[in-house]
Amino acid sequence: MKTFTIALLCFCPLFLLAQYTQPTRIFEKGQIDLQSAVGIFPTYLADKPESVLPPVHIGLRWMVADPFSVSIFAAYSTSRSREVLSFDSARGRWKNQTLFIGIENGFHYTRIDNWDFYGGFSLLYQHIHVDTDSPKLKRMMPLYGIKARRGKMALTAYIGSRFALSSHYSVFIDLGYGVSLLRVGVGYRL
Repeated sequence: MKTFTIALLCFCPLFLLAQYTQPTRIFEKGQIDLQSAVGIFPTYLADKPESVLPPVHIGLRWMVADPFSVSIFAAYSTSRSREVLSFDSARGRWKNQTLFIGIENGFHYTRIDNWDFYGGFSLLYQHIHVDTDSPKLKRMMPLYGIKARRGKMALTAYIGSRFALSSHYSVFIDLGYGVSLLRVGVGYRL
């Protein structure tokens, strides 16, 4: 029995090695991925809005070097608030349309087969269009300090990971400020 146990311990690593296959995909310098995602949470989560169009995101990610990438992206969402009652009994709903356009840099950890863990910064332009279905609330927008259309630049941070499903397809999840705080998506290697 002792000989069998020793033989098993000696050959076990060989059996495990025999089961190992090459990784499906290694994330490396020079590759370009087309990515599309949907936001899990609406853009203005604190207002508890209804999503008219869930947050959608599309972008291109280019691995400039093994640990570094550059991306361009666009994202859009439309949401509608629940009915609000203002202090002077005006009733209505707010509708927010938000467009994000930006660039990202990413720092990647790709030493685990099929996995890519990353984080970085985004420089984005955010354009917001606010409207209401109530004529009374529309007249009061300047009193509330609400501009119908406005834009601003922002520098934000994000973290995420992606997993290779095949040599061309991957799935990913990102956490950070943008069209949604949490995005889940699919990537395709071009």
